[in-house]
Amino acid sequence: MKRILIIFLVVLGLLQISVYCADQLAEKEIKTVTGDIGRVDWVVSIITVKLLDPVRNYYDEIIISVPDGAKITRGSENINLSDIEISDEVAVDYYDDPAGGLKAISIRDLNEGNE
Repeated sequence: MKRILIIFLVVLGLLQISVYCADQLAEKEIKTVTGDIGRVDWVVSIITVKLLDPVRNYYDEIIISVPDGAKITRGSENINLSDIEISDEVAVDYYDDPAGGLKAISIRDLNEGNE
């Protein structure tokens, strides 16, 4: 009987952890940036996106890490990070991870010429 109770408590604890993790992702503020790729580092999975700041009228850059689970597309086709080229126009959905900077959720390569 003790064994069944322990197993039940462990399963219940794991379910609570899963719900907590899902809630944490839902609470993150997802932002979108559109700009040109300034740099791609395939080794550490980082992209640099150059975007025009219309207020100050000059280009700014943001660095975004690309985790394994990020969805990368060109049109309706799924592509790899290695298919992204410098100067490609992209739209990146990302969030600010306090433990590790900006993290991409999805990258859309808007440059149809690479197909």
